[in-house]
Amino acid sequence: MPKSWFRDLPIDSLLPALRVFEGEERRTAAEALFAAWVADEIDAPDRDLGRIFQVIDRETPRAAVIVQDDRNEQDVRRWCWAEGWYLESDDEDLMLMKDQLVAPLLEEVGAGCSKREYAAEIVAHHLRDSLHGALWAPRNKPTPDPLINIVEEVANALKRAVWVLPLAKRADAGPLVEYAERLASYLKPQKVARDAAEQRVLDLRRCSPQPHIPVILRKEKDLWIAEFKQVSLIAGKLYIDRRSGQMWAIRDDQGDRPKKPKKPKKPKKFAS
Repeated sequence: MPKSWFRDLPIDSLLPALRVFEGEERRTAAEALFAAWVADEIDAPDRDLGRIFQVIDRETPRAAVIVQDDRNEQDVRRWCWAEGWYLESDDEDLMLMKDQLVAPLLEEVGAGCSKREYAAEIVAHHLRDSLHGALWAPRNKPTPDPLINIVEEVANALKRAVWVLPLAKRADAGPLVEYAERLASYLKPQKVARDAAEQRVLDLRRCSPQPHIPVILRKEKDLWIAEFKQVSLIAGKLYIDRRSGQMWAIRDDQGDRPKKPKKPKKPKKFAS
C-alpha cells in the first residue's frame, strides 16, 4: 500500500477507498491519511475531512498520536475535528484560552466537531480563569489602594461573558450558555442572597467549580465573606457586597480588608 494512496481521489471517494483495505493495512492507511491532513497536504474542506474522520475513528481506531505546536486559526479549527491530534503535549487547553480563539472554537462546536464538549469547556475555562484572576488585589501591596481597580477588572472580565454568550448560543453549547448567562447577570447591581452567593463562589473558582470542596460562607454586616484560594493554592477571602453584588478577593497575607470600592467605571467592550 503506497503512503499516498489517497492523493488523486476526490473527497467523496476517500472513505470507500479506505474500506477496501483490511485489518492492519486499513489502520496504516487511515494513519497516513490523518498525517497528511494534519500536515495540511490534502486539498479539501477541513470540515468535510473532519466528518470523514469521525466515521473512520468509529470504524478503524488509530494508534497514531500527533503532537504539533502550531497555533494558527486553521490549525485550531482542524484540531477540533481530529481525535489523536494534540497541539501541545501538556496543557493544550491553557494554550487555547485566548479571546481570538473563542469564535473559531465555538464555530466548530456549532458545526458538530469531534471535540465539541472539550472545545466548549476550554472557552468556559477561559471565562472562569480570566474572572478569577481579575478578583485579586495586587500581590505586592498589603492594603490595596483603591479596590476600585479590582472592581473595574472584574467588570471587564464579566463583560467577556456577555460577548461569549451569543456565540455559545449559536453553537448550542448548553453548559457554556448557562455559565455565561450567570456571569453576565453579575454585571447588574443586585442584592445577593446566601444561595446566590454560594453559586458565585463556585462560578469564580479557578479551573472548575470544584463542587467537592464545601463553600464556607459567612455574613458580616453588608458583606458575604467566603474562604477562597488564589490559583487554587494560596488562602484568601472572597468578598461579595450583599447590596450591590460587587466582588473582590484578598489574600490572607495581605492584611485586613480595606474599605469597599466605589462604583466602577463602564467596562470595556469586546469586538463582536
